[in-house]
Amino acid sequence: MRGKDVGSLTNDNPIDRTSTPERATIAQVGLDGTGNRTIATGVRNGSGLSFAPDGTLFTAVNQADNQPYPFRDETGQYGRRVPSYINENPVDQVARVTPGTELGWPYCVPDTTGNTTLTDIGYVNQPANNPDGAALDCSTVDRTALGLPAHSAPLGFAFTQGSALPRSLARGALITAHGSWNRQPPREPYVVYSPWDNRNRTLTPSQPLVTGFQNPDGSRWGRSVDAIPGPDGAIYLSDDAAGLVHRLTPAG
Repeated sequence: MRGKDVGSLTNDNPIDRTSTPERATIAQVGLDGTGNRTIATGVRNGSGLSFAPDGTLFTAVNQADNQPYPFRDETGQYGRRVPSYINENPVDQVARVTPGTELGWPYCVPDTTGNTTLTDIGYVNQPANNPDGAALDCSTVDRTALGLPAHSAPLGFAFTQGSALPRSLARGALITAHGSWNRQPPREPYVVYSPWDNRNRTLTPSQPLVTGFQNPDGSRWGRSVDAIPGPDGAIYLSDDAAGLVHRLTPAG
């Protein structure tokens, strides 16, 4: 069997959830093309699929842009598009996928209020599509294991157990971000490493691994796409702006 992502056609339109076939899903299908079944819904754009050390499937998710402010608080900004909020929200997601997983899009928005580690993230109602929670009870949505900076656009995601990478990188996940397309200032492309917590069976806060694709003025000479461990202990990183595959080796 193999997994496949069926991404959304829209930024945040619920019509994707009633289309034929339903979009914003992850499906399981046999290698011969039979047995197609949906195993996760509300996944706006799950660009990476990889199996964790405990055998469960994870995906990296590109979240929506330009989301309205979702808090009914003293700021009076509820339902408005507030640049300072949009620049940092919603975080992109890394989430475990099991049959029946629901990640909430476009009814529930990841909420990192007070969550400095960006782990085990819950949700808040999306003001335009689900103001009263009638479309989906956001408290029932499967929590996000790990958040990434908003508008990172994670395209590559690969667990590293069983690889020839150095021990410090050999039990976690490589996450490759393409960078934002409309954030100001732009979110830079990058690669991070997220160590695996064996006791709690989850990923821990990510650590920078590769940066420098973006100049101080926001222009870019490269955009990272996918990072894969090689049999030689190096990381091979594709770059669709420079048109290169970078070979990255440990210092020394």
